[in-house]
Amino acid sequence: MNLNFIEEFKNYSNLELLKIIKNPTHYQQAAVEAAQAIISTRSISQQEEDEIKNYFISIETEEQKKKEKILAYKSKIVDAFEPILILDEEVKPSKWVLLLSDLHVINCQTFSSAPPASPGTHSAVLVF
Repeated sequence: MNLNFIEEFKNYSNLELLKIIKNPTHYQQAAVEAAQAIISTRSISQQEEDEIKNYFISIETEEQKKKEKILAYKSKIVDAFEPILILDEEVKPSKWVLLLSDLHVINCQTFSSAPPASPGTHSAVLVF
């Protein structure tokens, strides 16, 4: 499919064109070149430059928040499963209680929504 990007982009706003230009890895090379050709014929206001800058800063901020959230979840998971993964001489009952309660919640969520087993099959249910 051969698109005429200049024809398609000619009615795009400066902000839309700048988003394409500033994020070339998400577009075909011909699309980026067409956006550059169109934007070179237009004047860009300081407000538009500031808006595009703020747009990409907000994207970076959101991506950073997502990464931090994932790291926090990973840390919680490692902490919860530490009694199993790292055998320590000192038994920490609070961590075992947390682990067992998490497994109980997972068990309840998993098997409460599962369809009944077919006749002749066996289903395993963890009971705490």
